[in-house]
Amino acid sequence: MPRQKSSGIALAGAFVYVSGMTIVPSALFRRFACVAAILLLAACTNFTGNPLDDESNPDFQAGKRRISALDSRGAIESFEKALQTNPNSAQSHFELGLLYEKDVRDYGSAIYHFQKYMKLRPESNVSDMVLGRINSCKVELAKTVSFSLVSKNAFAEMTRLANENAALREQVMQLNMQIARTSPVPPVGAIGESRSAPPQSLEHTARASPAAPLPAAPATSPRTHPIQRNETFFSLSRKYGVTVAALKAANPTVVPERLKVGQAITIPPAGN
Repeated sequence: MPRQKSSGIALAGAFVYVSGMTIVPSALFRRFACVAAILLLAACTNFTGNPLDDESNPDFQAGKRRISALDSRGAIESFEKALQTNPNSAQSHFELGLLYEKDVRDYGSAIYHFQKYMKLRPESNVSDMVLGRINSCKVELAKTVSFSLVSKNAFAEMTRLANENAALREQVMQLNMQIARTSPVPPVGAIGESRSAPPQSLEHTARASPAAPLPAAPATSPRTHPIQRNETFFSLSRKYGVTVAALKAANPTVVPERLKVGQAITIPPAGN
């Protein structure tokens, strides 16, 4: 059967023509296919993060120089710029992970960059090391969170116990002084008494103890008291015969829970 040429069809600038039932690619179409394949290969190479691209990136090279100069902050800034140019720069993610872990101790950021590196280079010869670094950063991050929570709770409990202990000591001191004032002291050397030393009374103990101050005399005008160790507004109110509310009113800028040794406290007149 003689071959008859059918009507020509223009397709994308006459890339092909129809001859009977057979589609024959033209020379121009073959050249276009080669160019498209090269462009596709270049795009795939850029997506996976070519190590050569990292080495030729000026920001990446600046980051390496700043690491050598022990400029951690500057190196981080340079590698971040390198990622802006090429978000799939695996080496930039790797360097940032090490910097955030070792120098900045920002374990959350280090984990992020290490994981990005593993996604871009899952078959890297340092993948085991990177996975180990990720686990170490997770442990350090957990320690930081747990320690801060425990420390906050422990500090609050210690503060509460210290205030409670100071209040109890003040109550015991006041009771000892009341007992000492109401208990008579026998005269020393009385006839018929034993020459052995009499047992010390609570009054003698209170007088001998430096931690048992005598009750302050009532005052009619405000005065100043320097805070001693373990003193609270409650103990001052018992010592000077004033209420805690009066102490707070006389010291509006003072936080009762944060008293410091030597801090001057205004004592209002007794009876307030």
